[in-house]
Amino acid sequence: MKKVFFLSLPILFLSACGNNVNKYKTQIEALASKWDERTTAVTDFSVAIKMEQAELLNLTTNLKIDPSVAQSWPEEKSITYSNIKATTQNFSNTLATMSADVDQFISTWVDKGKQVKGLQEGLKNGSLTGNVEAEITALSNTADESQVQLVAWQEQLAELKSAIQNAKNSFAELQN
Repeated sequence: MKKVFFLSLPILFLSACGNNVNKYKTQIEALASKWDERTTAVTDFSVAIKMEQAELLNLTTNLKIDPSVAQSWPEEKSITYSNIKATTQNFSNTLATMSADVDQFISTWVDKGKQVKGLQEGLKNGSLTGNVEAEITALSNTADESQVQLVAWQEQLAELKSAIQNAKNSFAELQN
């Protein structure tokens, strides 16, 4: 009888582990799906910022006026031109800061993504360790917070793009 009992212990242990894995299967799959969606959104946004930086660099490069033409301008027009140049420089600085923030976020995101992959591997292998529930909760909160941060960045970028367009329009008017 004792032999049967001791032989059945590993089976009971493996069965308990399997139940642990099954218990978290839906949560881990939902987390992984959400994580993938957020990863794509943040990556796409990072690319959008880089593209906007390139466009702004092009604008800044093309904000050149022939000095002989600029000398003939009235003071008000010269001040407007100086303001446009200063404004576009401020936009460049703002985009650089935003880009650095997004890059830092992505670095942290990649590190936490390894935890998500670890949960997926544990699910696949039938072996989850540690406080799985707390890890899922923390990673889900991170994914939710990423969405809030992304929306804030998108709003900031939209405002900046609008302001950049206004600067382009002002420069075009200045040349007329």
